[in-house]
Amino acid sequence: MSNAPSVSGVEGSGTTAKKGSAWVTAKASERSIVQQAYASDPKFKKYVQQVEKCLNSFDDVHEWADCIAFLKQLLKTFQTYMQFKEIPKKLIVAKRLSQCLNPALPTGVHQRALEVYIHILSVLGQEGLKRDLPLWSSGLFPFFEYSATSVKPTLLNIYDTHYLPLQGALRPIMKSFILALLPGLEEETGEFFDKVIGLLDKLSTSASLSFFFQNIWLVMLTTPSARGTSLNYLSRRLPRLTPEEDITEIVGKDIGLMIRAFAAALEDENLLVRRGALDLLLLAIRVDSLALRKAQAEDRAIIMRAAVGVVLRRDISLNRRLYSWLLGPEERPENPLGFYKEHALGLLHSTLKKEMFDPSGEYAESRPFKIFISLLDKWEIGGPLADILVYDAFKAIKSLMAVHTQDSGEDLIMTASTLYEALEPEILWKPLLTAIFKEISGDGAQTEALDLALFILETFTHDEEIQANHFPTIIAGLLDLLDIRLHAQPSLTAAPATLRCLVLLEEMLKYTPHLGLIDRTSINPPNTQKEASRSTDRPYLFACSFYEIEDFQSVPDTVQSASDSIIPFTTSFSNSFALSTHCARLLASPGPKAGAIREALSRTLTLCERLLSRLNTSVDVSWNPAEWMNTLLRSFEYETSTFTTVDRVVTIIAALGRSDLIQPPLHINDRASMRKMVTKLLHYLNADTVAYHARAVHLICSLETSTTEKHVESVIAQTMASPESRNVAEAYEAFGVLWRLSEDTMVPGHRFRVPMMIVLDTLKSSDPSLYRIGETWMRCSLKSYLRILDPILYDLLDPAIRRTSHTFKVQKRELSGYLYERPFDQRMINHLLEVLLSVVSFAGQGFTKAAVTSSIKRSHHALLVQRVEAYFQDANRSYLDVLVELLLQ
Repeated sequence: MSNAPSVSGVEGSGTTAKKGSAWVTAKASERSIVQQAYASDPKFKKYVQQVEKCLNSFDDVHEWADCIAFLKQLLKTFQTYMQFKEIPKKLIVAKRLSQCLNPALPTGVHQRALEVYIHILSVLGQEGLKRDLPLWSSGLFPFFEYSATSVKPTLLNIYDTHYLPLQGALRPIMKSFILALLPGLEEETGEFFDKVIGLLDKLSTSASLSFFFQNIWLVMLTTPSARGTSLNYLSRRLPRLTPEEDITEIVGKDIGLMIRAFAAALEDENLLVRRGALDLLLLAIRVDSLALRKAQAEDRAIIMRAAVGVVLRRDISLNRRLYSWLLGPEERPENPLGFYKEHALGLLHSTLKKEMFDPSGEYAESRPFKIFISLLDKWEIGGPLADILVYDAFKAIKSLMAVHTQDSGEDLIMTASTLYEALEPEILWKPLLTAIFKEISGDGAQTEALDLALFILETFTHDEEIQANHFPTIIAGLLDLLDIRLHAQPSLTAAPATLRCLVLLEEMLKYTPHLGLIDRTSINPPNTQKEASRSTDRPYLFACSFYEIEDFQSVPDTVQSASDSIIPFTTSFSNSFALSTHCARLLASPGPKAGAIREALSRTLTLCERLLSRLNTSVDVSWNPAEWMNTLLRSFEYETSTFTTVDRVVTIIAALGRSDLIQPPLHINDRASMRKMVTKLLHYLNADTVAYHARAVHLICSLETSTTEKHVESVIAQTMASPESRNVAEAYEAFGVLWRLSEDTMVPGHRFRVPMMIVLDTLKSSDPSLYRIGETWMRCSLKSYLRILDPILYDLLDPAIRRTSHTFKVQKRELSGYLYERPFDQRMINHLLEVLLSVVSFAGQGFTKAAVTSSIKRSHHALLVQRVEAYFQDANRSYLDVLVELLLQ
């Protein structure tokens, strides 16, 4: 081998580089002189002609025997002119030789072709081969993988004899040379395994070890078929390093390239390749290694993302190796998770989090979540990871699903549901509640955690354990915290966090069963500290203890609990009543936040209503029912009051008035309270508030059925008897809407008997304006004459009016008649008959038709049916029959 400097000399100093450049220039000049000499040499010209002639004969090759003849003639031609160190027509010669190495041809052809290669490489020498390295390698390198066993020794000898001595000059073809040799490492027991290993070892020292390994990484990155054999070689040549030993001294400083190569192998479809890559990670690139610590953050994320991706293959052997890499050597029995938490957990968390929020187009969006689910199967890894990742995981799911339709995000939804079911409720709600408590305890402007909790409630299916054990604790804790915060800082009532928390509580109550609210959640497994908190602490502190929330806001001693009880039902009612009282008082001061305060009041009252609907056992609540109701009713007087507020207030008061499960109970049978509610609702039955008519009528009927007294009827009658004509017209109109939109099934006609009779009286009024009001009412509001007849017939059939048949003698003539047994109010009867006459006169045939075709038995006035049966001994009569018989008597 020549002692002249090689191209690899460029690696040296600037002086060496200049010398190398001068040497290359000199060699080029020398070669130019030689070519000029050959061009003028007649023998060389003949040599060229002979080679051309031989190459032209290749066109007549039709079978493998012709190939052998061609190769023999070509070799003979070269051997004839060995004095020339040049190969004429070398591009065509190289092309024909490559064609003769076609795997489909017999071994004999291959052997002949290699003989020609050997001769050519011998003639060219090292300098000639350096010059035309890519030309001759393009046929020899790809052939090794497909060559027959009998040919391989010859080919390997060519590599060893002619290529390896080139040393640094092999740099341009290093990757190709490695690719050519790697197929020989597929089988460890193969005949040429050791020989190929030896050649690769020599090749690694030909230029520099780091340059050799960089080409190995490139092979792994770009050639999937060569990854397995590359790993076979690396497993024998990469040393086992301690965490403080630097692998860059062996493989070079481009750690990023090495990491990407291993990442490619870890993501390979071949299971054995993945297994081999994990083995090498354990051997040379431990998660705490110096090389990984010195690598760029992006590179560390790449190797972690690729490594944990193997869990998706659901292969036990792969998972075992991954777990060993993450958990580290088993050298800390006193702290088995110390290594993992110190070296791997942070990188694993940041990698999965980044992929969750910023999914790569190379993977499905659900990939990091599926990895998270799989890692949960290994408690040592999944447990600590879930503590710090679960909040971000569901936050990412929420943001991803926001941009998907139901069809396009089906895989993500299924994965998210699987993750929700795989997690223990405490693991999910601990970070979620921690964030919610901070939002409520802060300035109230942030609602991220509250929105996320709402998303979880509305998106996933909740099992019985969550509904019965966790939701009641959360509801009671949140209500208690709201009570604490709003009494300490009333301005937070209108804060976004407060309103979103109330929405969350409404939604959570939908899924909370009655049994879960009867008693606090039992502590399982037993825990002395939690048991003590369960028995004594207020709901907020118990929630913090139950979910082991350490970073929570302490409760000032001046803030008393709304209830001394620990029963969720009791504390929730007490807090809700206190919150609603607080909100109602704030409405007295109008301002820019009035709308938010109204919403807070409405949602708090909705909570009370939903809690009441869950209640089926009696509970003692710390509240003053009368004071609470009066505070709410005073809000009707404020300018900030709206129909929504009135609706919520009346609804909950009516519901509590009907319930006997809240102790002390709320009594609504007083006229003053009823007057405030009914009068306010009647204002919403005018022509300007058509949108509220149906709901206002429903609320008035609800109040009517909530009391045994006739307060509603009396209040309506008083408004219709107002001395101001304008108010009278509005009152008649309001009662007309009420009558028109209510049915006998809701409130029978006799429950509004007095205002009804006031309307009917107008039909015989001498005041034209009053008559028109009554006429308009009859035409626009009356839907059924029977509803009017029921209370009139009921009074006419009064059992107190008792009579017996009697014969009277008048002027010696006997007349049949009736003798009344006791006095009765004849003026009232006359009045009823006059009203009946005015109705018949107004209605005409319509009244008669309704009375003839309708049976008394179908009346919603049960007491009327009873009186008809008692009076006539038979209720199977029409209204007209009963009316005629009564009038005849």
